[in-house]
Amino acid sequence: QNSILWSDQGRAFVVGPESHSTKNRIYSGIAMRNVDVLRVNNYEPDWAKGVLAINCGDGATVRNVAFQNIRVGPVPPGTSLLSLTMTPTPFNASPGGLIQNITFNNVSLEGATQYPNTIYGYDAGHLVKGVRFTNLRINGACVGSATAGDILTNGFTKNITFSCPPASGTSTR
Repeated sequence: QNSILWSDQGRAFVVGPESHSTKNRIYSGIAMRNVDVLRVNNYEPDWAKGVLAINCGDGATVRNVAFQNIRVGPVPPGTSLLSLTMTPTPFNASPGGLIQNITFNNVSLEGATQYPNTIYGYDAGHLVKGVRFTNLRINGACVGSATAGDILTNGFTKNITFSCPPASGTSTR
């Protein structure tokens, strides 16, 4: 909260990898608020995807996570703004169990992403569900759909929603 971040490799935020605990593999009630990400460099785009990431592994559950009032500066080639996934990696022995109730509220990116953003569940028993984007902005434009945000999903995602506030000076009557 209330931070300025500079990352020389990988992601600015990542929740969930290397969840080797044998008990209570639940990450819940996590919030990142009021953060400026000045720089993110990514030398390994095949595994370090997303400035804002959830990489759920080892049967863990990640739920009730909020990314709020986050401003990201231009990102270099090989980088995406976000990645929510349960894909096994060299750092996770198995996929995660569930990613649920994730909110992105007032998140902005100046510049274009160089890699598609991804939201991928693993299979029918390992879903990503309940992801809400409110006022996600790329280059000042509010993103109203996955297509507009260059966000790829697969068949193991559910209830991904987008909303944009009314333009200032307009009436909601």
